[in-house]
Amino acid sequence: MKTSTSAVSEEVAEKELINFYNHFALVPGEDEEILDELNIAKLAIMKGLLVFDENKVPTFSLKEPVKSEGGEVVLDSITFKTRIFPNEHIKISKGLNIQKQTMEYALRCTAHLAGLTSTSYLNKLSKFDYTVVQQVGTVFA
Repeated sequence: MKTSTSAVSEEVAEKELINFYNHFALVPGEDEEILDELNIAKLAIMKGLLVFDENKVPTFSLKEPVKSEGGEVVLDSITFKTRIFPNEHIKISKGLNIQKQTMEYALRCTAHLAGLTSTSYLNKLSKFDYTVVQQVGTVFA
């Protein structure tokens, strides 16, 4: 007999993810495309790591919290910002030639949406955690 270690069933996770995406999208997406593009975020929901409040604002509990060199946890969860306002785009792009430094701009946007004070935090995230942050961030981009 196979036992499940999921906190949320796959069916419930898919429904939550589709509702979340369509809540913030300018144009509702096709269910299969949403699930394909946000496949790791779906796993995070199933594990109980990614949850949404009543306004569909996501909070992600890191699978592997970021620790200081001394071993103290310095980052264990992320509550996402759901929009980058026009004036924030100006601050984020300051000092960049966006045509030549698109990756740096994208990383700054991802860090901003995740509420991180620096893009260097992104380097400290595990592969799974970084992928969830990236996938959730694309909903607001």
